[in-house]
Amino acid sequence: MKSIAGVLAITITGCLATVPAPIAEGTEVLPPHAAGVTLAGAGGGFGAFCKSTESCSSQLGVGGEARVRLGLRGHQEIGVSGRFRRDRHVVVGGSLGLLVAPYTSEKGTELYTGARGSFGIPIFNGGSGATESVVVPVGFSFKSGSDVRVSFEGGLAVGFNQYRNAADPKSNLDATYLGGYGAVGVLLMVR
Repeated sequence: MKSIAGVLAITITGCLATVPAPIAEGTEVLPPHAAGVTLAGAGGGFGAFCKSTESCSSQLGVGGEARVRLGLRGHQEIGVSGRFRRDRHVVVGGSLGLLVAPYTSEKGTELYTGARGSFGIPIFNGGSGATESVVVPVGFSFKSGSDVRVSFEGGLAVGFNQYRNAADPKSNLDATYLGGYGAVGVLLMVR
């Protein structure tokens, strides 16, 4: 069984953390000094639960992520990613994940699962907030050539959103989101 631990990475994103941060990669760790570029697309639906005095709606969303990683010594890697979504909010944050592959074939095809936690601090004009999410994926990843890996993934997502606006207190929000997502990713490795 192979495993990989994620590294805390600074992320500049275009979506709230309630839209999941898919893993969309297998457990293969880049060798030292190798680089990898991943492009992923995801979509999901989430039911919202708010305090009784607030009104919040469920979310449906689609978006994408571009990720660049660099292989380090000691079977580790570090990366940076940017997520985007059509609502154009900018969020600065990070994520930490753990993946395991209970099945890996001789050709590198693998079934993986794990968990990824993300946090974000949205940059709003006149407001402040924080978002957190946890995803539990199940994915299938295979090699398409020596330096290309394709992943299909689905999973459970839980998100938390806190928003404050001193100028408009009626827009303040504390919400919990529960739902699922699907994602596809392509990793190109440069050795």
